[in-house]
Amino acid sequence: MWAGVAGFCVACGSGTAPETSAPSGSPSASPETEAVASGATPPRAPSLMAGGPRGNTPLPAPTLTTQGCASITTGGPMAADGSSGALGCGSRVTGHTAGGGKRFDTKFYERNQCAPATRDWDGGDERVFRLKLPEGEVHAVVTLDSPCADLSLAAFPWSAASLPTGSETVDRCELNKVDGPKREFVEIVSQGTPAWMVVVEGIAAQEGAFALSVDCYAGLAGYQSPLGVSP
Repeated sequence: MWAGVAGFCVACGSGTAPETSAPSGSPSASPETEAVASGATPPRAPSLMAGGPRGNTPLPAPTLTTQGCASITTGGPMAADGSSGALGCGSRVTGHTAGGGKRFDTKFYERNQCAPATRDWDGGDERVFRLKLPEGEVHAVVTLDSPCADLSLAAFPWSAASLPTGSETVDRCELNKVDGPKREFVEIVSQGTPAWMVVVEGIAAQEGAFALSVDCYAGLAGYQSPLGVSP
């Protein structure tokens, strides 16, 4: 089923927002490997923290604003498999679509019911990240800040060692496109499906800098036991 449109327009400001830390005394999980993309923050280990988008706590503050667009001109090299890095709970990564791959197109997103073919996903480069979620029931929110270009954010389960070619049919696909260079997010409900692909792609031939944030919550609903980052 095609996802409904959801997202927030970012009121751009200067500087980079600090990361949110878990409250003291929170239990910690095993560290996750974070992407080594341009401007990426050091890896953090997931742990419990309070708050959440549907618990009257806003999405994370933007980690990229229009003032930072000119300073990010590359997304860094791709790995041998074509991915641009790894994401986990608490990841904060910046990059650029230019120099990425061209695996996914309008037909892929339509065939997998990510979105109808009312936009052009055939021209822009894309950056693909492997997202590893904790085992068990997890609700993850992946946020894209793209004030520099009209980009899109998609996520789908994928556990194979090699990246998809773009001709496959996937079991699920999350994509909530907002027109223009605005903030978007997708929500992932994972129940024993910890391995996902996250794709940032330009609409038509657009390329630009972007920032990704991943926030995780224990359980499938209610955002009562969020998983965040430890200091």
